Amino acid sequence: MKLGKMDVAVKEITKLYFLALRNINYNSFSNGDFDEYSPFYKYYKDVEAAFNNLNKEQKRLINNDYFHQAYAYWWISLYKKNQYIKIKKASLADFLEAFHAIHC
Repeated sequence: MKLGKMDVAVKEITKLYFLALRNINYNSFSNGDFDEYSPFYKYYKDVEAAFNNLNKEQKRLINNDYFHQAYAYWWISLYKKNQYIKIKKASLADFLEAFHAIHC
């Protein structure tokens, strides 16, 4: 899969992750408990499990580029551009593979 398609897929997973988390937080605030059998909670746990399958470097990259959206070019002091792209592509591929193995 090309980097652009993987980027779009991870952005969509991230968007749905935060929607699920918002729903979980809303429901737990409303009734004082959360439903661990809800599809929102399952999605949240699946994303977390896929993320936890990554190594430290991959987690940092996915976290900074997608979940916490660190400042632009956060990676410039760590990697050369072609090295960053290579690591990003491998990180996205590993994350998507883990997510689809867990979620689908």
